[in-house]
Amino acid sequence: MKIVSIFLPYNTHVFSENPAIVDKHFAQAPPLGEAYITAALKRAGFDAKLIDAHIYNWSKEQILSEIEKLGGADYLLFRISTYTFFDNLEQIRYLKERTGATVIAGGPNMFIFPKETVAYHEIDYGFYGEAIEVLPEFFKRQQDGQSVKNLKGLVYKEGKRVIKNTLPDFVPFSKYPVPDRRSLPNHLYYSQVSQWRNFTIMLTTLSCTHNCAFCPMGSGPWKKRLSFRTVKQVVDEMELCQKQFHINEIDIFDADFFTSKKRVIDISNEILRRNLKIRWSCRARIDSVDGESLNAAARAGCARIMYGIETPNPQILHNLKKDTDNLNTEKVLKMTRKSGIRPLGFFMLGNPGETEDNIKATIRYAKKLPLDYAQFMHTIAKPGTEFHFEKINETGRDLWRDYIAGKIPEGDLYYDLTQIPRAKIDKWVFKAYKSFYFRPAIVIRVMLNLRSVGELLRYIKTALLVLLKNG
Repeated sequence: MKIVSIFLPYNTHVFSENPAIVDKHFAQAPPLGEAYITAALKRAGFDAKLIDAHIYNWSKEQILSEIEKLGGADYLLFRISTYTFFDNLEQIRYLKERTGATVIAGGPNMFIFPKETVAYHEIDYGFYGEAIEVLPEFFKRQQDGQSVKNLKGLVYKEGKRVIKNTLPDFVPFSKYPVPDRRSLPNHLYYSQVSQWRNFTIMLTTLSCTHNCAFCPMGSGPWKKRLSFRTVKQVVDEMELCQKQFHINEIDIFDADFFTSKKRVIDISNEILRRNLKIRWSCRARIDSVDGESLNAAARAGCARIMYGIETPNPQILHNLKKDTDNLNTEKVLKMTRKSGIRPLGFFMLGNPGETEDNIKATIRYAKKLPLDYAQFMHTIAKPGTEFHFEKINETGRDLWRDYIAGKIPEGDLYYDLTQIPRAKIDKWVFKAYKSFYFRPAIVIRVMLNLRSVGELLRYIKTALLVLLKNG
């Protein structure tokens, strides 16, 4: 039984919160979800392979050739997002027809729209929720010729009906294997602000403790599935990355790594105890950090913290259901810089209740703050968020569901969160990037902190693309 998990190439779509330039050039990260599943299948004794076709931007013909090099496939696994659904479906159709393999879908789109996804003839089975334990059981039953129909989390067809079983039992993050990076081209991954190779991403926490209306971690179906890796597991994975895959920089993708001060300090102390010389970055809220945890993280190699600042406007923060304020933002950023960690700020434009004057104020605010980097995005009602569910109640339509079901085209998929036209918000996003980065102080700071030719070339390429873009 040969199982191949494939991370497919995708394009940025008009409904994305990021401009295509940012999506394409800000980061190229490994497919962590696929790597966890592959590791779980290997742990269970199955012949499982992982292909990252996105990093190579392979055509479907090239992907097929790679599958054939691996000896073919009995099962093809795909982790599909709502954004990339139809890109992926066309590729899956081609690969299924030419390999004759059984297709299994998972990922965030399966969690939100399980029946709509499996309704397509290209998909044979789907799993929603944590598949880390039920997917190996599925293959064991397939191997033994046993029925799979009562497996939790399974979505399958019976005639013209699509049947969705109950949600799988919760699996603590501490029971997950270390993701399988062995098959991945770790030397090719980077972020716009990464400085060392090899580079990767990792998770130490699933879900989030907060309730932001714009984030599926805070308000979507993942909300009640909060779980942590142990301190030992976190540092074990860091050490494995460095020793086996020569990875020297890691971006921790937790929604808020600083949720627990004690945990941050314990992880930092364990890195120091093992004398690991590794650089890492993470995400945090302004109200999560303090001097002690920042200093501990800095001593342990934390080079960068990405703060969700969003907006300086208290009412708009309230509209975003972000239960904080930005009164201490400048103080926290200065404290971060003093510890030796470089701060990045995330900002959102086009929020509920926002005017163009508010957007201008956000851009001015971002430029005033002691930030080394800033990322600006267009706020949308992402699938599975509170904004999404609010819009369903308000309009009586689930546009994301209609899109996945093939009832509306991509161009019609847009919920208004503000009175400002979408095209104008997109222009403000580019104006924000130009206004923030093309200042002498920032250009000089970036140049002084460059650590490699690759980093310099990434900055130049992205800068040229932004300058050439009308906005």
